[in-house]
Amino acid sequence: MASQTETTTAKRAGIFEHLDTVIVRVRHLDKARAWYEEKLELKPAFVHSDIVVFDTGGATSLTIWRMGEGEKLAPRHFQGCFSIFYPADLDAAYALLKDRGVEVGPFDSDGDTRWFSFHDPEGNRLGCACTRGMAANVSFRAQRGICL
Repeated sequence: MASQTETTTAKRAGIFEHLDTVIVRVRHLDKARAWYEEKLELKPAFVHSDIVVFDTGGATSLTIWRMGEGEKLAPRHFQGCFSIFYPADLDAAYALLKDRGVEVGPFDSDGDTRWFSFHDPEGNRLGCACTRGMAANVSFRAQRGICL
């Protein structure tokens, strides 16, 4: 039987409870908000003058945050951090985004996981991925020290 400490630790993300939110910087908050609501069907959970926090259906939210005066986004090929959404049907999500005029990249695969990338109107990279089994995906990534 697991001790209380082991049980509590197993429900946490390392030293943390969970990943709280993913920040996406945008120049035009209203335009970005409309895009995330219309194209991805995300619903705002909290709105403030410079941020919109979207409910993603789990513990982690997605936050769009208005850039300050003089701030610039990194060019697409230098963007290292991005959000990956997990759909029920990857092919259907791809087709739906494409039908909605979203710029989507080609499918890629590592054997266990298939994914594609897309961009919001500000040029922020986003992703969509499905795995054959979450345990296989976590193991694959851990063995290689990478994340999608």
